[in-house]
Amino acid sequence: MLKKILIIALLLVGFPSTAQKIVFGVKGGINWNSIGTLYHLGTSSGGGSNVTPAGDFIYEADQTMGTQFGGFVMFEWKRLFLRPELNFSTRKNEYPLALNTSYWEQQSTDISILAGVRVWKPVKIYAGPSFNSISEMTMTGPETPILYEGSATNIQAGLMVDFKWFGVDLRYEYGLQTIPEQRVDILRSAYGTNVAYLQEYNQSTIYLTAHINIFRIYPGQGGGKPKTKWRNKNCF
Repeated sequence: MLKKILIIALLLVGFPSTAQKIVFGVKGGINWNSIGTLYHLGTSSGGGSNVTPAGDFIYEADQTMGTQFGGFVMFEWKRLFLRPELNFSTRKNEYPLALNTSYWEQQSTDISILAGVRVWKPVKIYAGPSFNSISEMTMTGPETPILYEGSATNIQAGLMVDFKWFGVDLRYEYGLQTIPEQRVDILRSAYGTNVAYLQEYNQSTIYLTAHINIFRIYPGQGGGKPKTKWRNKNCF
């Protein structure tokens, strides 16, 4: 993850001197996450005795609303823009097991590098990679912690509407790495399942976010010095 951050920082060094406008802002919103199914083993498949249900069963993961917040800087050239972002995200899902619900949650720090174009004022479209540093992934029910990789690379694409000092965007993120299947031993007396498998999947997330453009800089204006405008109605 550190290597990726250093590479991104080097790539961005030259942008402030060429951009016509630089926008700094903060953002926050909600998300809905998708993960793999949970395969419950029945008694005849080696799931043990007194499991509920007695036969094999596949539990789909229900989407639960998560949250994210962070900041961004946007370099603009006429209709084109580049937007690096730093976000802190919580993604959530639920498995409705027979006796109790198993809650899945992931905490991560995400760096996105988005490139886009203004297709119609104030509408913009964009896409780019996102690099996730996963600090925690938990699931209630298993008797030992579930296994997970500490980083992930995803691809994002979305639609943004920018109204002068604030805006909203809707984006879709797809995980490029397949999460391998793993066995989980669950507390049967509390959840009804004894042995299950988290089946392999590619994680995906839908984000709905609002942002505030805090201030702007116009490189090269005012005798070659950057110029900041706080309330200029002609900024957009």
